[in-house]
Amino acid sequence: PGEHQSMSTFAWLDRKGNKEYLGLPRREYGTFRLSPDDRYLAFTVTDGPQQRIFVHDFDTGVDAQLTSDGFKNCPIWSPDGKVLVYTGGTGTVRDILAQPIDMSWEPIKLTEGFFTGIFLANDHFLIWDFDDLTAVRLENMEGPYKVNQTETLKEGNFAGPALSPDGNWLAFSRVETEKGGWGIYVSPYPELDSHTQISKSGGEDPLWNPNGKEIIYRSMGGGLPSQNSDSWGTKFYSVEVSYKSGFKASTPKVLFEGPYINAPGYSWDISSDGERFLLLENKKHQAEPVAELVVISNFFDLLREKVPTE
Repeated sequence: PGEHQSMSTFAWLDRKGNKEYLGLPRREYGTFRLSPDDRYLAFTVTDGPQQRIFVHDFDTGVDAQLTSDGFKNCPIWSPDGKVLVYTGGTGTVRDILAQPIDMSWEPIKLTEGFFTGIFLANDHFLIWDFDDLTAVRLENMEGPYKVNQTETLKEGNFAGPALSPDGNWLAFSRVETEKGGWGIYVSPYPELDSHTQISKSGGEDPLWNPNGKEIIYRSMGGGLPSQNSDSWGTKFYSVEVSYKSGFKASTPKVLFEGPYINAPGYSWDISSDGERFLLLENKKHQAEPVAELVVISNFFDLLREKVPTE
């Protein structure tokens, strides 16, 4: 019967093109995130109607299953690397839950939303639903989290928010009204009163280099690699940025490309030193040239001539 078309495996890729596989089995992986110190990897696995979250420990090589039932997705790490916040459910309004990786307290529902975004500080994180960008402020950070306040920061087509290391700039995807599709923009944070487009031909899932001098994003699209790789998120672009005298960005350049799956939410990440990229590779579905198609007219007449019947 073969395997599901979105089966993949984790691979590290460095800036010189060297590749190293994690050794995890081929499975139907989805969104994932590295912990702030690169020690852990939180990832999702789809198994029929279930999607579960696991945590891989790079030091021991052990995988721990964090969630046991239902559809859990989009894990993000707290800044101290002790808690995961993730979504539960499949509808347009989903539960936003928090759970410590040491299981010291039970998972708790914080609020409702569509996608988790990123922690902005020790006590608040972003969620988004294509219409609004919302900050969720927390209290009781030493024990089970408790929501202190939710605040809509901005309305209108925000996706995949990523905060600069200095906390002053927010990169995100938004719909390009004139062109269609998504593009990458940067706004001052928390004002969000202006934005600068840094992509030239669409893009999504931006991340900052931890040095603060580079934004990397993937080409627009989702799913598996195809021949038109730029429409399936298999190209990754690098943009050099500076903000000493206002925000400035270089022209995007292709950093690398390959048969890397683009699952809904973030399905790539960058190491804390900015030198390696964690990806979901699907070699089996790598783009291949189209073979020449030969059309034969009256095939069965020709076949009878070659192989006469008695």
